[in-house]
Amino acid sequence: MDTVPETTDALQDRHQQQAITLLQKSRTDLDSAIRGRIRTAHLARAYGMTNQAIADQLGITEGGVRALLTRNPLDDVAQAER
Repeated sequence: MDTVPETTDALQDRHQQQAITLLQKSRTDLDSAIRGRIRTAHLARAYGMTNQAIADQLGITEGGVRALLTRNPLDDVAQAER
């Protein structure tokens, strides 16, 4: 059985749909990684790590850790995951 080749428009539409699917997955993965980073920073503080030690591991400044923890209370992170 012979198949009819896709038209250029149909092929482009299919490729765009694949790109949209990958972009959506990337966004979901990024959102999850951001929440995980915040949650882990809060956990590290609860275990007694200093902001500087956390900053060194995250590759950001100590002030960046303070801002991250202040702007993102742990309760807000838990609610965003629901």
